[in-house]
Amino acid sequence: MARKKRRDFESVGAVIVRERTFRGVELQTGAPVSDADWEHAVGSRIAARAKPTSLSRGVLLVTTATAAWSNELSLLCEPILANLRRGGLDVRELRFRVGPIDTPQKNSTRRPAKLVPRPVTLDGPLARSLERVEDDDLRSAIEAAARQSLAYSAKR
Repeated sequence: MARKKRRDFESVGAVIVRERTFRGVELQTGAPVSDADWEHAVGSRIAARAKPTSLSRGVLLVTTATAAWSNELSLLCEPILANLRRGGLDVRELRFRVGPIDTPQKNSTRRPAKLVPRPVTLDGPLARSLERVEDDDLRSAIEAAARQSLAYSAKR
């Protein structure tokens, strides 16, 4: 008689850790607030220098890169708390401590800087039109703007 194969069951915790798509997984794995929620609440500049460490009884402990950041963020508690609450987190208080910060490696969504082309020389009807402007400062401002604008359009 053939025996049936017995399937071992996975614990719920193992499934949640494996399936990172569940909201709140960070609560199970150590971080009380997801990186995306934290960055949305405080902005990318602060999120790079301060990370939520633990949440207990409505008190969110935040590790900062320096004492100056702890001090600065303590002055910004109310707006940060309001943003976290708007995001659905039950946080009543923030506390700060200094410690090591591991910044996540993420792809930059910033566009590369534009190269500024050299201004072009004005000729033809535009140069003659500028001669009719009586104010020297205004004429030079218009000329500089026109030369730069035409340089960008010539680059395309």
